Amino acid sequence: MIVLKRNYSVSKGSIIRFLLSVMMLFASFFHMSGIGRFLFICIFVMNIYCAIKTRDNNALLIVYLFLLWSNYSIYLYFWTDKIQKYLMYKYFVTDNQVMSVAVYSLYIFNAVLFVLCSKIKRKVLEEKYEGESLKSIIVGDHSSKWMACLVIIVIILISLYSMSIRINRGYMPASPLYEYLYIFFIVSFYLSCGNKKIDAVISLLIVVNCIYVFFNGARISAIQFALVFFMRFIMHRIPKRLMFIGIFMAIIGLNAIGMWRGFTEFDLGYFIKSLKYLFSTGITLDTAYSAEASGMCIIKLIGDYSVLGRLRLFVIYVIYVFVGSKAFGVESNLAALAQESYHYATGGGVLPCFGLFYLGYFGVVLVAVLVGHYLKMLGEYQSETSGYKRCLAAFIFASCMRWYLYSPAPLLRGALLFSIVFFLTTKFRIKE
Repeated sequence: MIVLKRNYSVSKGSIIRFLLSVMMLFASFFHMSGIGRFLFICIFVMNIYCAIKTRDNNALLIVYLFLLWSNYSIYLYFWTDKIQKYLMYKYFVTDNQVMSVAVYSLYIFNAVLFVLCSKIKRKVLEEKYEGESLKSIIVGDHSSKWMACLVIIVIILISLYSMSIRINRGYMPASPLYEYLYIFFIVSFYLSCGNKKIDAVISLLIVVNCIYVFFNGARISAIQFALVFFMRFIMHRIPKRLMFIGIFMAIIGLNAIGMWRGFTEFDLGYFIKSLKYLFSTGITLDTAYSAEASGMCIIKLIGDYSVLGRLRLFVIYVIYVFVGSKAFGVESNLAALAQESYHYATGGGVLPCFGLFYLGYFGVVLVAVLVGHYLKMLGEYQSETSGYKRCLAAFIFASCMRWYLYSPAPLLRGALLFSIVFFLTTKFRIKE
């Protein structure tokens, strides 16, 4: 009985948050004329609560602030008239049913995270690390210098391959291998175990690859590389005020890069234009409302399939996690499938829309529980003795922008690939 109580106990706070979430959901039924505004206010409150509750963990704080920013951008774009809408998105504004389903799926996803959010036990950490500096999440306990060097060689080869295509063909290739390059950065930092020379080489490679991605007008891969660097050297040391300043400067810079999009000449005026554009759009994230447009396209796609048809596609997606997309083609990629049916889709999609398509609202809850589990691992990294769990949590953190606004792939296929790379490099050691 004691074991059962220990394994299945639920905190009072979680029960209270669950009841509040259900009450707000039922209250929305009485605000049908202003359903979007009401539900988004609830979402903002939940995101802010989670950010405040986990403020002693910089990584979790960034995740919840990112969710808040994304949800705010979606609300401002689709539920207000404050931003001029692109032609390809205007259709969704007139489709109230699709928009309502989209906002309910967003609410349920964020409500589950709200219920599962647990407070960071700072006092326990302070007692454990009294007189010591907090440990980086991706620093290993036992070094393997030669294996770290081998992983660095892999990073160099992947980077050179991508850059050679850019030089020969004039464009940056959309390579899944390069997309998951940050796995090797995490693992190499872990294997180096704080070796200054090896860490310096890894850091240099991160800088070079960030410049390469930014030069091509892209952002997401460079953000992932930068977040790995942040986890290794900055996350456990930086004061909150300085971190917020850095985030704001990064928003301006990334927005300028998005406006530049690979022009041959770079003008400092892009930063000024970026500032003007940011404030004219209410400091929204364009990737967020673009992803929501594609997510709504995925929701519309539900009407083209029966329940069994969507379950078949779900089985295909699960198999794709293990064998890749070549065996199934477009059917393993919902965003591409939606593009074939609706030409105004842009690719990607907000995470809850994928769960909604495959398994209905139960799928939204399921994917939210998975994310909540990962975020719990991220919150407990200081007291976690397993290097694998710490690094997996770091991988999920580095890919937060991708799994929330692009595809659920990092949560499943990405986690599997990370696990394979981690165990191959840590279980097979090179004698020094």
